[in-house]
Amino acid sequence: MPTLPGGVTPPIGTLPPEGLEPGTAESGELRLSAGQVYPVGGRCPPGTLEEGSASDLAVTGRCRVISEQYAQPSRGAVPLTPGRDLLDDTPWNSWVDTSYTRIRDRRDNQDLDGSGGVVLLGADRRVDDAMVAGIMLSLENSRTDAYGGEQQVDVNGFMVGPYMSYQFSPAWSLYASFNLGHFNQDQQLSTLSGSGDVQRYALTLNAEGQYALDEVYLRPKFLLSYLHSNNEAYELAGAIEGAAISLQLPEDSYNSGGLQPSLELSRPFTLSNGRVFVPYVEAGVNYAFERPDASESYLTGLDEPSRFSGMLRLGARTVLGESSMLDFNSSYQSIGTPGLDVWEAEVLFSHGF
Repeated sequence: MPTLPGGVTPPIGTLPPEGLEPGTAESGELRLSAGQVYPVGGRCPPGTLEEGSASDLAVTGRCRVISEQYAQPSRGAVPLTPGRDLLDDTPWNSWVDTSYTRIRDRRDNQDLDGSGGVVLLGADRRVDDAMVAGIMLSLENSRTDAYGGEQQVDVNGFMVGPYMSYQFSPAWSLYASFNLGHFNQDQQLSTLSGSGDVQRYALTLNAEGQYALDEVYLRPKFLLSYLHSNNEAYELAGAIEGAAISLQLPEDSYNSGGLQPSLELSRPFTLSNGRVFVPYVEAGVNYAFERPDASESYLTGLDEPSRFSGMLRLGARTVLGESSMLDFNSSYQSIGTPGLDVWEAEVLFSHGF
């Protein structure tokens, strides 16, 4: 889910192709405007690329800033969406976000293993200087095995919905999305099996800031997510020791919600080819304010699992070509929860046009 929000740079007029301000070249200072830098001593400085070939540099007399947002930390704006991070401002942005999650739960003598993959596809357009709006589609698949494989649940489906992001100050933006979807759930319990339909509704809100501290960026984030799931009635049927068995499972619904405050620290580096590479680390706390297993724990006499867990994410962003970006990261989502291990890997690719 693109709740990991790209930079917004207000339009600035271009400089004339010739003529430096008095004293600029002699003092060795750089002059920035509209993503351009005039060369010093006949060469482009670090953090910039030549406008075309070396011969073009001699004619145009200027260089192009690579990611002006990170070239000038004090002027870096909070990203509006994950796909617009590091890229020059464009009217449109398209992106694909893939993630894989692995779960191992041994709390209270459980024997549960699960895995799931999500592919998110989306595109958005700038509405005005401070807002973008778009639509996204998610394709999801998950599998859970419990009790030594005696119980298996496979869920496949999709969700679709709109999203928008608004930059209400240079340092803060607010992202919101609403999705609805349809899933098919196949369940096997020993020799019994059956399938049913599931309807889901999801709401996500994310407030994100960005502050520069020398060459380091601080990004505080507050993520709120809420999911409602409605499982239609279905039948588990099969045979046990030759006897036909049929279990009618009634319609069921549940809600789950979480709040995750976190802080990301990143630092940009300019590679030898002039491209920007931004490694980052993010740490946060997950609080499950609503979940489907809370009442079940009391009914079975088990202690309710903690609603809090820690999260640690390591990743990096980089620019590909002139208008594409890649973000890849891996995270551990169950710090401080004995018996539970949740790992996640994610790759985001975006293209502005």
